[in-house]
Amino acid sequence: MTEWAQPLCPRCLEPLPAGVDFCPKCQVSLTVKATTDPYQGLLSERFAYREAAENPQKAIVVIGMWLLWGPRLLIGTALEMGFVVASVGALFEILIEDELTIAAVLETVVVFALAAVCLGFGLLVSGKLLYKTTRNYFRRENRSG
Repeated sequence: MTEWAQPLCPRCLEPLPAGVDFCPKCQVSLTVKATTDPYQGLLSERFAYREAAENPQKAIVVIGMWLLWGPRLLIGTALEMGFVVASVGALFEILIEDELTIAAVLETVVVFALAAVCLGFGLLVSGKLLYKTTRNYFRRENRSG
């Protein structure tokens, strides 16, 4: 196939090798398989979230991201605060009941640490995605307006 007859990516106009489901440069989905295959579907979702965060064209994209990720951020924050209160309460209970054993304290600390890491990661992802989407939208608006 000659260079001028090679298919191009509809998004970045990069030449495409034969038989690919995603553009090697920009990762845009090129085939229906990308929406029916579970793994390919994850890659398509990743592309959609990344595109929405890095290049939001309209306010509805920002609103949609806030509707999708905002509740996760709020609920995650509430759960994180609840785990902190519960863990501190469990440590005080151990101290009050004079059951100050290494195993009891260690168990409480490990449970708290695992919950904090899991919820903290979710909060970090949600917060960063919302911040990046909103910031990029307003920066684009300021440049064009």
